[in-house]
Amino acid sequence: MTTFYRTQGDVTDTIVNRLLGIDSLVTATAVVGHVSFGGAAAATLTGAVSDAVACEVTLQCGTWLLTATPGEWDLETQVTFGDGSVKTWPGKGTDSIVVREQIS
Repeated sequence: MTTFYRTQGDVTDTIVNRLLGIDSLVTATAVVGHVSFGGAAAATLTGAVSDAVACEVTLQCGTWLLTATPGEWDLETQVTFGDGSVKTWPGKGTDSIVVREQIS
């Protein structure tokens, strides 16, 4: 379980997430992040493999962070591989994004 801290409105911010339990992301063809709040799906974040050997992906917060309500959001990272298989992280527990209010 990993917690990422971000500030509401920082739309150019990214999340770099190291995915455990896999040897490599060399054959990955797509990466997305699914964000939910209170069990309800809220946004899909675009992503990419940033280091295939270290199993790191980068997710773009984008416009979701512009209007995200301050609080703790659940994050699930989904990778599609060249053979069509899909793997989702975290396997157990929940990654989260704590969104803090922008202070003027």
